[in-house]
Amino acid sequence: MFARMLFTGAILFSAAQAHAASDTAPSDKFYLGGGAGQAVYHSDTLDDIDDIEGANVDEKDAAYTLFGGYRFNPNFSMEVGYVNLGEATGKVSGVGEVASFEVDGVSASLLGRLPIDGGLSVIGRIGAIKWDSEAKASNEKEKDNGTDPLFGGGLEYSNQSLFARAEYTRYMLDVDSGNSDEDFDIDLWSLSAGMYF
Repeated sequence: MFARMLFTGAILFSAAQAHAASDTAPSDKFYLGGGAGQAVYHSDTLDDIDDIEGANVDEKDAAYTLFGGYRFNPNFSMEVGYVNLGEATGKVSGVGEVASFEVDGVSASLLGRLPIDGGLSVIGRIGAIKWDSEAKASNEKEKDNGTDPLFGGGLEYSNQSLFARAEYTRYMLDVDSGNSDEDFDIDLWSLSAGMYF
């Protein structure tokens, strides 16, 4: 009985918050924005290289994104964007950089918002990225591409004309690695801002 009352109370509170936010939150608006942050690469191959004596993998790099979307009500919007996720590099002591792997792509996602207070919302996203990659090793290049899922979340502050976000996004890539496919997960921690029009 208590659990049912708690659940009902939570639903009513969320509905009231959403209704209050709908009075001030942007709705039926297009927007453009951009951001920057740090990408972190994860894969078994990178881990194996890092375990080799004298070798070192730098799996972090600067990243940036440009995006646009349509906020069709206070709680949801559709968004498309371009993201450059930098590169992971492998180095050997006394030799320098010997290998690298870089990714960029175009994404589409659904963005949802749960209002907290005064223009601040918790955000979540789910979507897909159409990506291109380039691996370099021993003066040879190998390119690959694909379409794979992404998801993420964070915080957003917005008023009727501007917004700012602090966000985490994971890109789950299935990369053709020689004779087999390999999972490359890339985490992007970013700050972004934009304008409604």
